[in-house]
Amino acid sequence: MILFIHDLGSSKSLWLSHIRKIFSLNMTISNRELLDMFTISIPGHYTNDKVELTMENLLVKVDKFVTNKLEMQSNLADNMIFSKGYSSFIKLLRDENLTIFGHGFGGMVALEYAMNKPQNITQIVSISCGAFFSKRVLKRRLRKISILSKRSRNFLSRLIGTTKDVYKKTTANLLIENQNFNLFSNGYNIMMDFSFSKSFLKLDLDRQKKVLSIPILTINSRFQMVSSVYSAKKLRYIL
Repeated sequence: MILFIHDLGSSKSLWLSHIRKIFSLNMTISNRELLDMFTISIPGHYTNDKVELTMENLLVKVDKFVTNKLEMQSNLADNMIFSKGYSSFIKLLRDENLTIFGHGFGGMVALEYAMNKPQNITQIVSISCGAFFSKRVLKRRLRKISILSKRSRNFLSRLIGTTKDVYKKTTANLLIENQNFNLFSNGYNIMMDFSFSKSFLKLDLDRQKKVLSIPILTINSRFQMVSSVYSAKKLRYIL
């Protein structure tokens, strides 16, 4: 199985172009179907999502994804069996364990899930997420969002502008739509508390071995402030 998890303040729709590229030979699948089949939304990122943003709820959401989407992805693999150049991808679709692509906050969720249920993971691609996040940068962002959250929706709309284009949405746009400061407060606090090394050392030896057996690719930029290159290097050093 394959799962894409977006960053805090982002949208699952941002994965669409990447997923669509994979299915360039199968244009009969709608965008909505692709997103439903391969992504989950972080709680609170849509106005009708009333689930509280906690790590426990996120891990439950990943479990539900595995239960609900395994058959869908397996059926897609069957339909692609005669497509050239997709053998490796078809193998992943049929795999009962997860290949997770996580960006920022989503990468943290992937690593946490791997430490909780390493037997359910085939591999992880962690983008802009290392062994920890910069508390200084997160606190600064939280202060800015706190100031914005005290302004009216109309004021923010005039100041920032609204957009229906998911590729242009910012944290501020989501704040306008949801008026939910607690979403970002909870999310940033979860990120500030995250420490892969501390969590890893709390695991029993058997689970540590299973986590170490998972291939984990980290992709970080030296311009990434929240999760630095040093953070990615530390994660690779631990693994």
